[in-house]
Amino acid sequence: MFDFNNKIALHFQNVILKHKKCIVKSRSECDISSEIAGKKIKIPVFPSNMSSIVNDDICKEFDSDGWFHIFPRTNESKILSYVKRANEENWNFVSISVGIKQIYFDILKQIKSFGYRLDSVEIDLAIGYTDSILPMISFLRKNFDNINIIAGNGDSKKFIDFLARNDVDIAKINIGVSFGACRTRHWTGFASSTITDLNNCYKTSISCLRPNNKRIKILVDGGITVKKGEIHIGDIAKSIAFGASYIQSGALFSCCVDSPSIKNGYFGNASSIIKTNKNHIEGTNLKVKNNGMTMKEMRKRIEDSLKSSVSYAGGNKLEDLRNVDYQIVF
Repeated sequence: MFDFNNKIALHFQNVILKHKKCIVKSRSECDISSEIAGKKIKIPVFPSNMSSIVNDDICKEFDSDGWFHIFPRTNESKILSYVKRANEENWNFVSISVGIKQIYFDILKQIKSFGYRLDSVEIDLAIGYTDSILPMISFLRKNFDNINIIAGNGDSKKFIDFLARNDVDIAKINIGVSFGACRTRHWTGFASSTITDLNNCYKTSISCLRPNNKRIKILVDGGITVKKGEIHIGDIAKSIAFGASYIQSGALFSCCVDSPSIKNGYFGNASSIIKTNKNHIEGTNLKVKNNGMTMKEMRKRIEDSLKSSVSYAGGNKLEDLRNVDYQIVF
């Protein structure tokens, strides 16, 4: 028998934030900058590390605009080509995704042997709450000084504690939150609640210190509301209000006119296109229509929207979003 007490799952669309007295004369006064891998970023939002969203040229564009990015977990030659280019052109960030198979250890060994800089690595698994992830964490800590490690995905308190104890900088949360290209919820029955699970993970992270006595941070992966083709950018502010330090999204950028999704479709890392086989598929390829905006224009809209959110929160910096009240909408 199940106990259904305290089992209510709240999603972004079930919550609205409540304003405070505005203290700024202009929304442009609001500071939405953040920090990752020891460097400042313009905004704590970045595109999903999927081949249908970013390539090396798009990563360059985001990097030049002061945004963080993560290169997708693709084949060996593409990862090495990206790292080589980012180093030779002295990008602000050199950031890649890896799995836990031997090929990724080999790629990282080559990167190290060439003396290339590597700022951040995301260990990108369907379920990151597994001991199989530990050798990769250990390898990265031993071979790359001051490397920023992101690992996921998961959505439980024990998952957060597990990653913190094993010296991960950022926990990437959410499973099956997209009703678009992702099919995890539909085909496995497992999924996250974008508000409830985020808040529980954040509360756990406050008390779960890493070996260096620093707190593990939370990265929200996907789940931003899309209704009738409109992206609810305000879900970014909701994420921060309920504990996220960073937000990663494919939906925000998939419909931009210069997105790879317009030409090739919108698909995730669990699709047959990426896996190149038919085993354990949890994603599909969606045709998307362009929204008439470039990625640069979308970045500007996101920046403006988040600054407005901070002004409604009665503050002038991102942290002020953590002090607002909310209401539940059914």
